[in-house]
Amino acid sequence: MLINLRKMIYFSLFFVLVFTTVIAYFTQSGIFSFLFPTIITIIVLVFLIYTVKLNFSQKYLALFLISLVFSIYCLLVYVLNPYNSEYITAQSLFFIYLLVSIVFFIYLKDFNNINFKKYFVIIFLIIQYLIIFGQVLNYNFGLPFPVREAYEEYFMLTGTFTNSNDLAATLLMFFLLFLSVEKTFKPKYSNLIIIIFLLLFFMAMSRSAIIVFFIILLFKDGFNFKLIIHLLIFGLVLYFLYYIVDYFSYIDVINRIYIRFNTIIDMITIGSTNNDGSMQIRSQSYIHFFNNLDKLYFGSGELYNYFKFSTGFENDPTLIFKNTHSYFIEISYWTGWMGLILSVIWLLLLTSLVQKKHFSIFIFTFLVASSIPSSILGNFLFIMVFIMSCLIYDNKGKLR
Repeated sequence: MLINLRKMIYFSLFFVLVFTTVIAYFTQSGIFSFLFPTIITIIVLVFLIYTVKLNFSQKYLALFLISLVFSIYCLLVYVLNPYNSEYITAQSLFFIYLLVSIVFFIYLKDFNNINFKKYFVIIFLIIQYLIIFGQVLNYNFGLPFPVREAYEEYFMLTGTFTNSNDLAATLLMFFLLFLSVEKTFKPKYSNLIIIIFLLLFFMAMSRSAIIVFFIILLFKDGFNFKLIIHLLIFGLVLYFLYYIVDYFSYIDVINRIYIRFNTIIDMITIGSTNNDGSMQIRSQSYIHFFNNLDKLYFGSGELYNYFKFSTGFENDPTLIFKNTHSYFIEISYWTGWMGLILSVIWLLLLTSLVQKKHFSIFIFTFLVASSIPSSILGNFLFIMVFIMSCLIYDNKGKLR
């Protein structure tokens, strides 16, 4: 009975995380985006509460309590001034999923879920490839495959997400998940999956995500001969891809990748970001945030309205003080000092459970990945996969 219950929990979680995003992509419906996953989650929690006695060890109790306080505090701030006067939204449910994910994975600590996570990564990659292939067919041959209308004129490849930046950020979370279980793959399959990730990053074409991806490859096992061989292989693959993109750059969807890839080359070779002012504006906004930490107090209290903190900002504040492109800056501007402190403690407690050699990688990746989209609030997959990545267990229920 207990094993069947756990299998049901995993199946429900898998269904919520993967297939509802696919259905939501095709239907463009909010019901499948967050309402239906919430119903599934409530059903699972009811079974969890009434059939199994939760017994948190002291190690996990602190993480659970800080997650509870952080979620309740953010929900309270949201309820006092709901976004668009709507109480049930993807943004409000984000913090419920944060708490639920912690409970799920702490509860399942004594269950062998390594295989689930391996297949979860593989199936996610396959789904994104299929959707992106369909989007390419739409852009180039006009086949009736749905693309995001808001970005259609930019020939953006988004996968099942709204924006390619959302895809790239979530890909980084899945790469952390893969990193956590990489040793369970045979080397040839591990290298193949890494190349598959590289190709997806290349299609999403987030420069920050690509750079972080290579930094992770550099530092995940330390510097050794094996690393040099891998870098040579990945370098050849990257050069081959760039040659192909250059050759087919007359195709609109490929040309977007070509242009953005060249900005990475400019950054590396001459340190220039002139091709895209967005990076400069973001950098200035981060500096502005740190210079105004003492003015946060209780925050704006209104989601996506942080213009009260824009005084002294040298560029146009219209975009950056609505979509901050940083999870911690957004939480800080929205909920003030208390939200910032709680979110930092939560991240440190969660990542303290990963392998020591990967601690810095997880912190760094989360900070950068959460700054790639305009906002990660509402991206359930992002936060749940990150939590899943931090809580990886072996067959005996011990942290790997």
